[in-house]
Amino acid sequence: MLSYLALASGIMLAQIWQLPNLIAGLLVIFSLLAAGYLRYKTNFHAQAKLHWLLALSLLILGFSYASLKINWRLQQLIQQPISQLTLQGYLTTPATLKDNNYYQAEFSITRGALSGQKILLYYPAQEQLNAGRIYQFSANLQPLNLVTNFAAFDYGQYLIAQDISASAFMQGSAELIKTSYAPSAQINRLRVNLINYLEQTLIGQKYAGMAIALVTGYQQFIPSTQWSIFKNSGIIHIVSISGLHITLVAMLAVFILSLILRYVLPPSKIPQQIILAWLGVCVALAYSLLAGFSIPTQRTFYLLLLMAYLITRRRYIPLLNKLSITLSIILILDPFACRNIGFWFSFSLVATIFAMQSAYQQHSSKVLFWLKLQLAMLLVSLPLTLFLFSSYPLIASVANLWAIPILGNLLTPLILVSSLSHWSWLIQFSVQLLNYAMLPIEYLATISPYRQAQPDLITLLIAYLGVILILLPNALKGKNYLGLIMFCALFMVVPSQRPNYGETQIIAFSSPKAGFTLLQTQNHNLLIILSRDPQQLAKQLEYTLLPYLQMQHISQIDYLLTNQAESSSATLLQNQGITLLNQTLPETINLDGVNLHWSQDHEQLALISQGHAETSYIGTGYQPFNETHWDNVVIGLALAKLDWLFSAQVNNLLINYAKDDRATKALLDNINLPATQSYDLIERGSQKIKHTTVVEG
Repeated sequence: MLSYLALASGIMLAQIWQLPNLIAGLLVIFSLLAAGYLRYKTNFHAQAKLHWLLALSLLILGFSYASLKINWRLQQLIQQPISQLTLQGYLTTPATLKDNNYYQAEFSITRGALSGQKILLYYPAQEQLNAGRIYQFSANLQPLNLVTNFAAFDYGQYLIAQDISASAFMQGSAELIKTSYAPSAQINRLRVNLINYLEQTLIGQKYAGMAIALVTGYQQFIPSTQWSIFKNSGIIHIVSISGLHITLVAMLAVFILSLILRYVLPPSKIPQQIILAWLGVCVALAYSLLAGFSIPTQRTFYLLLLMAYLITRRRYIPLLNKLSITLSIILILDPFACRNIGFWFSFSLVATIFAMQSAYQQHSSKVLFWLKLQLAMLLVSLPLTLFLFSSYPLIASVANLWAIPILGNLLTPLILVSSLSHWSWLIQFSVQLLNYAMLPIEYLATISPYRQAQPDLITLLIAYLGVILILLPNALKGKNYLGLIMFCALFMVVPSQRPNYGETQIIAFSSPKAGFTLLQTQNHNLLIILSRDPQQLAKQLEYTLLPYLQMQHISQIDYLLTNQAESSSATLLQNQGITLLNQTLPETINLDGVNLHWSQDHEQLALISQGHAETSYIGTGYQPFNETHWDNVVIGLALAKLDWLFSAQVNNLLINYAKDDRATKALLDNINLPATQSYDLIERGSQKIKHTTVVEG
């Protein structure tokens, strides 16, 4: 197991820092030869020193190999915009309707200089691109947006992990060329057909989107209100197709075939156990491909594949060894897999289950073992959940007592079998059962989750060292007390320090569709929201601003300032659990020694903030003030001409703008702009200003 963990650790280390290709290539050859020689030597000499040298060589092998793979993947990215490029290829994922006027889908290119690469394609809603068909069209290609906001989901890195090279926007119409018989195209065709059939069959069903997600892994039909229920109750793993679903379906197929082999077919020379093992692998592969082959499904499939191989070879290895081999296989095939959140939850929780089974199951009653397992799962999942989401559903253990046996073990196989059989009455009946089964979950989801400031990486590692001490079966004196103290470091995290009296802290977020700026004084939070299209606010707020508020445990906004006369911003904040004390800001006010004055002209808005030794501007670029010397200028969303900046003296200039706003982009690139420091929020991501200094988040 040590060897496989060393190899996997090397691959994960390469996510932080990569070697140049030449050095990485030489190290791959050297470490591969060294690992082969040391592996041969350990067959004859069981010395601990040789095992540690083998582990070191595999660590270097994994690190150098992953460096090569990551460098190659990054070199495939489109670095500059390309206009009117002719593309030919097919869709590899179901298309998702965005804003009711265009579709988004992953597209595999089959001809031309970019042949073999995948892009994220956007095309008009009136265009009908069918899965399993090859199309040709003209498109404008744009590099991926690789910047992110504080604590927000890194969508750019996610796209790189999905092997996406660029974003493409279709120009004109697409021409149908022929049918594609590529496996990924045909799998997507089957998946899309099943999604469309279920969508039509389940019209009017409350949890139709959840049922479609359980069968196909396609989650776009699940409304945001239901996602909140899943998150607050801690059952998201039930909704996302995971190892539980794959294992259940494989076991169901194995059970049915075992009956056929026993009572219908004549005896075979091949042992029944081997036949059933490989049938389970085939069923797991089919379901995994239908569901999009996510990280949890990959883990389960490779684990079942390994177990079938071991059964065929009549070999036995411990469960944790099997899991470590599966971990190595996944990372070798795709080093980017460890950038997926599901990767860490999937392997950490399954490793916990396997470790508890090995250590305690034989020495405890079933009830006692179950209680120990629940405690271990809580201890392992809590630190990672707080680190990623700054919250934890306290009711998760109770909700899963109902969700796992009823939703997972009973209803998921029923919905899957009825969907594949295309018996509409059975599909509707099973989803109606799902509607009733979700009633207890809906009630439990009304209990607010525990929230706190996000712990840093060091605190996370200390907490996990404490978890290891607590779960160690050896009776080391005082280990549980020490482990508990280390674990409790999670709850000693405090939010970032507030500004002093008379000073401000400004956090400006990057979003081309809406502007979010948070101004903090010693005891108050003022939120400025700027937008052209109020319809875009909900999604932008959820993915841009909300993660930072949760990370810093900010649950109250004292004042809201927006450029929209009838803004839904207040409702959006309250729906996310953020208390808003005042929906308007007085035109002139002093907050903790900071004078604030704002002015508005239709959609144009400007705010001036004057503290003890700082003067700041926040707004759309509209400038009604007489001030010409600015310590900080934050253009939350550029909606006005910014020519006044050339006659002003600015220390820190932060600008957020729409991607098609070439005038603002040109202004930022102007070397004559009289600003000491200029920050393009679209290209550099969110920034924080403390007093008069831009600092890292």
